[in-house]
Amino acid sequence: MRNRFYSLMIGRYGAYSGGLDTLSKWLFFASLGLTVTGIFLPHMSIARLIVNAVALGLFALVVFRFLSKNINARVQANMKFIRLLDNVLIILNIKSEGDKRIFRCPKCRAKVRVPKDKGKIRITCPKCRHEFIKKT
Repeated sequence: MRNRFYSLMIGRYGAYSGGLDTLSKWLFFASLGLTVTGIFLPHMSIARLIVNAVALGLFALVVFRFLSKNINARVQANMKFIRLLDNVLIILNIKSEGDKRIFRCPKCRAKVRVPKDKGKIRITCPKCRHEFIKKT
């Protein structure tokens, strides 16, 4: 049985990526969350059917990505998702870069990197020269 699985996975994205990549993990957990949400909806309602159909579709997409032989397309999609996720985290002021913290200027929305763990500091935007105070 093990040899059959190995022979099935030769040249597939799941073997290349070593399992689930970032996009597939997010899709899987979204599918799982929708499945759990569907449990709490009324039995045989349209909303429950839609939620379960979307959850099943997301899970099918995870399996498709795992078994796909078009490795380059899957890598490109994962990289685009990671860039999008990084931008969202930066906008929400959640992501930091090592010993730096990234903020957006409230006036021009430019990215500003500042040292981490300095307490409250006055930040001057290099683009528009607007000053704002943030806690690092």
